[in-house]
Amino acid sequence: MVCGDFEEVEIALGVREKRSTPRPRPWNSASPTRQVIKKKIGRNEPCPCGSGKKYKKCCLNK
Repeated sequence: MVCGDFEEVEIALGVREKRSTPRPRPWNSASPTRQVIKKKIGRNEPCPCGSGKKYKKCCLNK
């Protein structure tokens, strides 16, 4: 069983000795365009759930 792009399959079968193009990046790799930056919620800030309570009294332990 061979997994990968066409060049990797050819290398595994012995048709090709080495890659002629750079290896593609996997989809799950972190890149600046795909990163989601989350702001850390402080204990004394209002809870983001909208209850009106402080985060430490509402959703901190959930």
